[in-house]
Amino acid sequence: MAFDKAAPVPPAPKKITGKRIAVAIILLFVTAAGACFIWKMFLAAPAVPASIVVLSARIEGDDSAVAAKTTGRVFSKFACGKATWSGPAT
Repeated sequence: MAFDKAAPVPPAPKKITGKRIAVAIILLFVTAAGACFIWKMFLAAPAVPASIVVLSARIEGDDSAVAAKTTGRVFSKFACGKATWSGPAT
């Protein structure tokens, strides 16, 4: 009959050995090193040369340029205590 055969036994799970752990650690290390290499070579911004000081100079420069223009306009409008009108400020 068809029911005479025994049911197949599922295979036993593989044991985790020291060799498997070592291979996994080495594979993880190689993957991390490759990712760092790709980041440094292709994705990271280039380093700023030592002769350049990195500051927020653009904002500070804009503030000083605006301040100088504003002071000149105020001085020209109210020269020597007398209000002078020369049209709209531009």
